[in-house]
Amino acid sequence: MRCPRCGVDNPAKNKFCGECGFPLKQPIDKGRVEMVKQEIPESLVKKILYVRDTIEKEHRDVSVVFADISGFTSISESLDPEELTELMNKCFRKLGRMVYRYEGIIDKFIGDCVMAIFGAPIAHEDDPERAVLACLDMQNAIEEINAGLDKSLKRLQIHSGINTGKVIAGKVGSDLQMEYTVMGDTVNVAQRLKDQAPPGSILVGPETYRRTKHAFDFMPLEPMRLKGKAAMVKPFEVIGKKWGSEFGLSIVHSDLIGRNQELSLLKQGYDDLIKGRSSILIIKGEIGVGKSRLLYEFRKYLTIYAPEGAIIYGRGFSYESAIPFKSILDSLHRFLIEENVSSREEDKKIIKEKLVALMEEEGVEVLPYLYKFFNIELTEAQKEKVRHLDSHSLQLQIFLAIATLLEKLSDKKPIIFIFDDIQWFDSASIELLNFLLPLIKKRRISFCLSYRLGDLSAITNLLKNIKDEYPDYTKEIPLKNLSPEDSMLLIENLMGKDVDEGLKRYIIEKSQGNPFFIEEIARNILESEAYKKGKGLTRKQIEIPGSIEAAVSSRIDGLNKEAKYLLKIASIIGRNFPETLLEELIKDRDIYQNINELEQTEILVRINKDNETYYAFRHPIFQEVTYHSILKSERVIYHKVIAETIEQKFTDRLEGISSILAHHYYYAGNTDKALSYSIKAGDEASALYANDEALLYYNQALEVATTEDV
Repeated sequence: MRCPRCGVDNPAKNKFCGECGFPLKQPIDKGRVEMVKQEIPESLVKKILYVRDTIEKEHRDVSVVFADISGFTSISESLDPEELTELMNKCFRKLGRMVYRYEGIIDKFIGDCVMAIFGAPIAHEDDPERAVLACLDMQNAIEEINAGLDKSLKRLQIHSGINTGKVIAGKVGSDLQMEYTVMGDTVNVAQRLKDQAPPGSILVGPETYRRTKHAFDFMPLEPMRLKGKAAMVKPFEVIGKKWGSEFGLSIVHSDLIGRNQELSLLKQGYDDLIKGRSSILIIKGEIGVGKSRLLYEFRKYLTIYAPEGAIIYGRGFSYESAIPFKSILDSLHRFLIEENVSSREEDKKIIKEKLVALMEEEGVEVLPYLYKFFNIELTEAQKEKVRHLDSHSLQLQIFLAIATLLEKLSDKKPIIFIFDDIQWFDSASIELLNFLLPLIKKRRISFCLSYRLGDLSAITNLLKNIKDEYPDYTKEIPLKNLSPEDSMLLIENLMGKDVDEGLKRYIIEKSQGNPFFIEEIARNILESEAYKKGKGLTRKQIEIPGSIEAAVSSRIDGLNKEAKYLLKIASIIGRNFPETLLEELIKDRDIYQNINELEQTEILVRINKDNETYYAFRHPIFQEVTYHSILKSERVIYHKVIAETIEQKFTDRLEGISSILAHHYYYAGNTDKALSYSIKAGDEASALYANDEALLYYNQALEVATTEDV
């Protein structure tokens, strides 16, 4: 039997493909997929259309979801076929909405089971988190459907499995029937976890757990032997979303390193607020540089040493940027509630009581608009007050009511807003934030805002307004990567002082001092079997963690087709290279001009060296993630072309030509030339007393000489 996904022939008895794990004997309901596609929101459609032309087979880090609804068979005994079909379609449309809400895609329906992918063809750094949120929302959706069923009918239930890891993603099938899908062991494990999940539960694999445990509560389960897996797999059951979440994703943490000056500036800002001098503190930096960690430490300091202040904390999430007022509403909700409660109705009751107490005599005029903002039911008299307002007028009254609420609160205590990742705030929250900024000129209210460098289109006007209108109140705190000394200290805090010096240097070289990258690489090494057994690790054995790969891939997915192609070629050439070499390889000028986009997105940087233009990857991890996303069969071809081009036209123009050609011919599979150039590179390094490099190339020559296939 030929697998419809990967094309491999399987024995007739096989229920699943032996190559990719695809179910061979369960019907794929393509009609249901087309029906659910109608639920895709316009924002996701635009993103899919943008990346559609760039899709090709590649390695991706994804989270795969299998969610199976049970109960249709029992219900079918009490419903006629038309009613049953309508109910099933309603269920799957709702499940589709939950997947699309978090920008996943529906891969297929298999019977009453849906398979969804998060991370391909559109990557987000938090795809595992999005997958868990989608499954929790699916459970709520099924409960809503159950609430509308006749009480005589059996309740529907859903059970899900989620697994995160590497897959091959791309279009498969014949030229007439091309479909986007993913293949690999990650898919198989997700399906097996779904099979093991009891009704009403969500089971996740170890990597999904590790990358989402900061955001959700889990119950660890005993290791399971899953069909098709030699090793036991330890699953975790999702309990629910955490009320408050930690700042980072890593399993290993350290004391705050290299940020004393920045933390002191934040503390000084609060001291000034106590004395009546309000401010706007702006923290900015690249992904992983430690913005959230710095704010976490600041909040911890305020909780201990400044109990007299009101701390209103909020954070933007990329998957919530389309929900009006979500960012600020959640922050005010968290401030008023203070701790998790059992139900939404109890939430609203507590908020209502606190709002009445705070507003005092002004409550009659202001409370209807605050209730509207917090989605609290209005009395008939309050409904009459808002009934005849158009949407613009109602929004203005809500803004004024919130400003009044904050003025009342600031009469009792100083207020500091701490908003993290404002680049992901929804547009309504940004507009409200702009409206509230003038309060700093007349009240004890300060704002501490952080944002990530990159696409700032959502907050451009906000930042311009702050710069133009509040220059005397604003203090910018840019965060840079850690110095080599601080990086070394962080590594020792995470891994211990007895870590091999060469390994420390490698982590610093690979991370370039980015704290998040250091933590994730250290975690990856600590969890590796070789390290646990006390064995030495070679550079080839140290993989880029999936969390870092996802963060980089989300940046790369924003590039156009031509820029992605340029980036792919550049990653195979190496960390840095002359502009003339890239031009020689990319003959098409229309394609080559997209090098400007790689510069503008700060993936590549231009360097002038000896009156010649060079390009370099601003961060080595961008080069490595791009390189390893390319299928090995493609890399072999590109290495061959690059090696031959260098050998023919650039031998007298590049430093270390022997080592460069040894590298490319090695990965092109040309054993004769790889051996020759490896020995030559080793000899040249030895002559310069660069013993580590010499040993590297001699070992490579030995490997080539003793291995037929490299």
